[in-house]
Amino acid sequence: MKLTFKFLEKEEWSMFGTLNTFIPLILTIITKQKVDLKNMILSSVISMMDGNLLPKILFTGFMNFMLMEETKNWVIQSFIYVVSVIIIHQIKYNNFIHKFSYQNEFIKSILILLIILWMIRIFDIIFIKSNKIVKKIFKH
Repeated sequence: MKLTFKFLEKEEWSMFGTLNTFIPLILTIITKQKVDLKNMILSSVISMMDGNLLPKILFTGFMNFMLMEETKNWVIQSFIYVVSVIIIHQIKYNNFIHKFSYQNEFIKSILILLIILWMIRIFDIIFIKSNKIVKKIFKH
């Protein structure tokens, strides 16, 4: 099995990946799960996958188990990720919405802004958590 990730690829692919990221995000919000660092990053990774469906599902499953918790929310989030992979896999590259998003300068600008905000939020959470770790280390 082969699975690839496209990260900081061509602008058209970035728009496609960004649009796909809305699927796990929307499912996360609909199911009233917390939008946190783990699911923001996993949602991004899921949206960057390129390849056949089975390797995507298996990889997502391994990622779910790596983040395993003994909670109902973990089960719900794992289900969200697998369903997201299946839905995203069905979305064709260069579909109408995708083409419109990178051909329309206004929509393209909004998506670029959303990418920037998404990344700022991820790095903000990382920074906050890193500060807590450093404080704990030097407190003892």
